Amino acid sequence: MRFICTGNKDKKEFYSIFNDIYKYFTNLSCEVYLDEFASNKDYKHNIIEDISSTEKKIDFIVSLGGDGSILSAVSRMKNHQIPILGVHIGELGFLNQATKTNYIDVIKDIINTNDIQYQKHNLLKASIFNNDIELSSLFALNDFTINQINYSRLLQIDVNVDGEFLNRYNCDGVIICSPLGSTAYSLSAGGPIVAQDVESLIITPVSPHSLSARPIVVKETSEISLTFPKLKNKIGVYADGQTYKALETNYSVLISRSDISCKLIKTKYLEHYYTKLRKKLNWFGKHRS
Repeated sequence: MRFICTGNKDKKEFYSIFNDIYKYFTNLSCEVYLDEFASNKDYKHNIIEDISSTEKKIDFIVSLGGDGSILSAVSRMKNHQIPILGVHIGELGFLNQATKTNYIDVIKDIINTNDIQYQKHNLLKASIFNNDIELSSLFALNDFTINQINYSRLLQIDVNVDGEFLNRYNCDGVIICSPLGSTAYSLSAGGPIVAQDVESLIITPVSPHSLSARPIVVKETSEISLTFPKLKNKIGVYADGQTYKALETNYSVLISRSDISCKLIKTKYLEHYYTKLRKKLNWFGKHRS
C-alpha cells in the first residue's frame, strides 16, 4: 500500500511519530511518503509535492496533529479526496481517529484488512458573487465564518434561506457550519451541538446585538445567501480558518452543500461519537444516582 503523512510539523512530536511510521511500514513493504507541506530541510526523500495530484495511486492519508491538520489536508486535496486518518497530537479535537499510543496498530489494521472503510462527509461550498457574476468559490468541512478583519463596529448581515428572508443580524459575524463543525467555532459562539449523522446546516450569529438573535438549524439541502447592507467595515469569508476571501459592499455569498465528500477512515479502534463527545467536553463518564 501507498500512503502519505502530513500534518502540523510545528508539533514537537511530529517528526518522531513520522519517523516511527516510516521505519515500521517501509519494513512491511509499504510506500510511505511525506507531504511537502509538512517537510523540512533535513528530510528530502519520498516527498509528495501536491497531495491532490493523481499521478501516483495513493491509498490513504495520515494526518499528524489536531483537527486543523485534517482540515488543512482536506482543503488541499480539493476535489480529489483520499481517505484520511487523523492521529491526535493536538489539543481539543473531534476529527482524529487514532492517538499517540495506538497509531501503529491503527495503520497496521488498515493495511492488513486491505479494504479501507470510511465515512463520507459532504464539504460545504461558498460561492462569492458580485451582482450575478460568480467571482470565486471556497470549500470547507467544518464551517464558513463571515466576520470583520478589524472589530470596529457591528455588522449588518442579511440572511436568506432558500430564497426566504430569515433575519438581519447586527453582530460581529455569522458562522455557517455542518454537523461535523458544530463542535468547533460555532459551539464557542453559542451554537448547538448537532450529531454528525443529522443532515443539517447550522447558522450561528457571533455576538449578536439582540438577545433574540439565536442559532437556527436548517435542512442540509438549504441554500443560504448572505448580503451586507450599509457595509463600511473590511470583512471576509473564512473556510475552516484555513483560506480567506475579502468581501466588498456589493458582494453576496451563497453557501450550500457541495458534491465533494471528505472520507474519514473508520477502524475497529474508533471511539463512538458520544464517547468522544463526553471525553472532549468533560461530561460525566457515568450516570449519577
